[in-house]
Amino acid sequence: MVDNDNYSIVTTLTQNQTYTLTGVSDFAGWDIDRDFFERADESNPEALTFLPMSGMYKVTANFKHSYLRIEAMKSATEYASLNADAGESNDSTHKIILLCNGKYNISSATFQYEP
Repeated sequence: MVDNDNYSIVTTLTQNQTYTLTGVSDFAGWDIDRDFFERADESNPEALTFLPMSGMYKVTANFKHSYLRIEAMKSATEYASLNADAGESNDSTHKIILLCNGKYNISSATFQYEP
């Protein structure tokens, strides 16, 4: 738990794996970024298929505003960053939007990295 409105977990998500979020009664109305997840079955809005490449992500659910955020991670405590473009001296932090855990459960999937 980050605070009363936000719950997060750092975990490995696998491309094309379907994850099921349970324990959120109004999850069908949550904002899901379609660049990263698609609803596997519209009749089961809790089932989400992960679209980006497999890897470690920090997944945060914002219950106040009903959305999911995902951030690419280099390690359990360090955000991933992109390489600087030619001529740039600073890395850009790569942040993406998506999914949740905390006191809620992500189930029906194994969390493993498959290169």
